[in-house]
Amino acid sequence: MATTWMGCLLTGQWNQLDDTGDRNPAPAAPTVVEPARRRQPPRPIPKFECDDCSLEYTDIKIPRVLKECGHTICEQCADNLLAENNQRHLLCPLCETVTLV
Repeated sequence: MATTWMGCLLTGQWNQLDDTGDRNPAPAAPTVVEPARRRQPPRPIPKFECDDCSLEYTDIKIPRVLKECGHTICEQCADNLLAENNQRHLLCPLCETVTLV
């Protein structure tokens, strides 16, 4: 037996009609409703920061990748490390790998 839902928009009342046209027929057998999955809280966005000064990268504080080890330092720290070594190489502040410039 098919069931049709009908509503009245003006009064906001809903009536259920069965195939015979009777209003509000006997309710069908209860159905099992699965509980909704719990929403997980959003994961925090990882922060990327300079491996030397620990300040977060921004549009102004730009990361530089050391090609020999893959660690990152900001441009200002890279300039400071280059100045210490006569502009020839960088010593990674994390693993001490030398990157030639």
